[in-house]
Amino acid sequence: MLVLLIVSYIGAMAQEPPGSAATAYHVFGHCHDYGTALGLKASVFAVFKQGRQKLAVCKETGDFDVLLPVSATHLALEMNGYRSVSIPVYFTPDIPADARFGIGNWAAMARLDSLPIPAGQGGSIALYFTVTDSLDIKYTLTSLTNAAKKLIAPISYPRLKNRSFTFPITPDDYLATVSMATTPKFQTDGTLRSSEKITLKPGVTFKSVRIAKPTGSTLPGSATPNSTPIELPLSIYILYFDQSSPNLRPGVKATLDSLAEKLVKQPTLLATVTGYTDNVGKRELNLVLAEYRAKAVASYLRQRGVLADQIVAKWEGPDKKASAEDPEAVKTISRRVVVLLAPR
Repeated sequence: MLVLLIVSYIGAMAQEPPGSAATAYHVFGHCHDYGTALGLKASVFAVFKQGRQKLAVCKETGDFDVLLPVSATHLALEMNGYRSVSIPVYFTPDIPADARFGIGNWAAMARLDSLPIPAGQGGSIALYFTVTDSLDIKYTLTSLTNAAKKLIAPISYPRLKNRSFTFPITPDDYLATVSMATTPKFQTDGTLRSSEKITLKPGVTFKSVRIAKPTGSTLPGSATPNSTPIELPLSIYILYFDQSSPNLRPGVKATLDSLAEKLVKQPTLLATVTGYTDNVGKRELNLVLAEYRAKAVASYLRQRGVLADQIVAKWEGPDKKASAEDPEAVKTISRRVVVLLAPR
């Protein structure tokens, strides 16, 4: 039965045309002893909500390459004499069938008679890039709760043969942006190619990134003729509020003045304004407060000359990461409005 299951997954992969989603993806890694770094012949399992399936046994070197079903919730490693490793896994939609992902340093195992492996950041993102031309890009993840927390990954094609990259990063909500870069120092030229909101959970998140060469460009990193460069550090604004208040702080108004000036000069930009609150009190009242905060920001931008159709206001209410029992510092950063800039 086990053999039939594995064969069925291989068959499904073979029938999927390149570029389409699949029921399982190649995931590779290197299982090793945390203390000695020597490879281990551990068993690799896919764990589901109900039951699990053995996928392979690592080679003598510790290397493995398995077909991991998208329905799996964890990838597990087991070996006699070692603490088992269980890695939460998540696949985002629209991953091409030929995608291959690494899991980075998650496959280290500690002996039963040794100390446990120290906890890391708690999360990683495994990226599979599909690039239509030879391009140098920057993939940036900026936290939506703390703009200072970000990951900047320079990627070069075709110089790197492996199109899969894995980076450790703290679980959070992020704004993911792709921008053109210039060699050799990968300094961004400010041209934003795409942006989206993604949520990274504890464990490994597998994601595909597709990038096409800008229309009309003759050099890697050059902007399209009709596009206006966007400065990536200004693609996200986090505005904080006083407890139970929708009123704009003086410092917030100064930030919005700068943001309004940018939007007026670049009418092709769209500002998405999202209101949040802490988790203290009734949810219904917090939703109203989040709405008032978002509308206060949107109204201020319009008063400064920003076109109404350049602004989308929405509200999500109590921050899911905060609770009434959290320290005041956590509640403080939950009382916020997040403004995202992106091309229309």
